[in-house]
Amino acid sequence: MKTKYILLAGLITAGSLQASLISVNFTGEFTSGSLLGTSITGFIDIEDNGLFSGTADTDPLTNPDGDLVDLGFEFEPTPGDLIFFDLFDDLDPLANFSDGEFTGLDYFGTNLDGDILNVFYDAFAPDAATGILVNYESFSGDVSTGTLDLPTNVPEPGTYGLLLGLAVGTGVLLRRRRV
Repeated sequence: MKTKYILLAGLITAGSLQASLISVNFTGEFTSGSLLGTSITGFIDIEDNGLFSGTADTDPLTNPDGDLVDLGFEFEPTPGDLIFFDLFDDLDPLANFSDGEFTGLDYFGTNLDGDILNVFYDAFAPDAATGILVNYESFSGDVSTGTLDLPTNVPEPGTYGLLLGLAVGTGVLLRRRRV
C-alpha cells in the first residue's frame, strides 16, 4: 500500500519538474512621436526547461536555463500598414523568468524594412510598475516611444492537469480513510 503512495508522489513530483511553456501577451500604445496613440500588441513564449528561474535565449548552447521559443510585436500606424517584428529580427533576445512567471525582456530588433524596435523590461527595477518600455525608430528616422501594459501570464494546460490530479488523489485518500 505504501508503495502505491510513493509511486503516486513520485509521479506528481516528476510531472512538476518537467519543462513548461510560459506564454505572455502584451498590449499597449505609443505615447509620443509620430505613432502617438497607435496600439501595439505582442507575445512571448518561453520554455523553462524544468527550472524555476533563469534566462532564456534562442541558443541553448550559450544559456541552458530556458529557450526563447517565439515572440512578436506588431502595430498598424495606418490601416493596411502593418509593422511587425519577430524573434529573428534580434540576434540575441533575452527573456527572464522566476517561479514560472515572466520577469524580464531585452529585445533590440531590426525588421526587413530597416525599422528598429527596442523593448526592455525588468520586473525588479524601481520603475517596473509603469510598464514595459518600447522605443521605435522608422527607417526614415521618425522616433516614437510607448509603454506595454504589464504582462499577464497564461498558465499552461499541464498546470491545470497537475492540480486536478492532485485534487483527485487527495479525494481518494480521504475517502479511503473514512471507510
